[in-house]
Amino acid sequence: MRPDPAVTSRQPAASCGVGADSDDDPPLSAQPVGPGSDADAPGLRWIDRRPPGSAAARVEVDLAWLVGKGRELAAQLPRPIAEVSIALLDDDEMDRLHRAHCGVAGTTDVLSYPDPDADPSQGLVGDLAIGIEVAQREAAARARRIEAEILLYAAHGLLHLAGERDDTAESAAKMREAQDRVMRALGLPTTEETASA
Repeated sequence: MRPDPAVTSRQPAASCGVGADSDDDPPLSAQPVGPGSDADAPGLRWIDRRPPGSAAARVEVDLAWLVGKGRELAAQLPRPIAEVSIALLDDDEMDRLHRAHCGVAGTTDVLSYPDPDADPSQGLVGDLAIGIEVAQREAAARARRIEAEILLYAAHGLLHLAGERDDTAESAAKMREAQDRVMRALGLPTTEETASA
């Protein structure tokens, strides 16, 4: 991937359905999160792309904690991360991407963009878009910290990049088990748990 990986050939993973198409670029043209974030988790970049002054920008998130836990998350995946960017976005941008790439109106929690030109033997390559306002609402409803909710979405998206699918009841159950296994390994609440971490 390039430093500004706006690649129109990337399409969302199976969570949007196969064959989604759009001329819009994936959402990755902002600043990396925190000092040394690339060095802290080689291959994994967190990007804060919330519009300044927006409601999403006022959502308090411990970005340094996310970078640190992101390193632990990467170690739990079935394949290593070669190069993945995770963008934190507001509801408006998630709605735009959801419509453009999935044909579905409304915001969503996470969208995965695998790199179609990546060599699978080299590790995971792609981009994730995470809805920070969705995470804020869901974290409040589940009585857990927002960072744990964001990591749950990251785990889900990274599993999509690793080839997991959730488009049937059976594959969704298998993916949820894998996702929950990752979250337990991090000492964080699983998909449906409400305990704060």
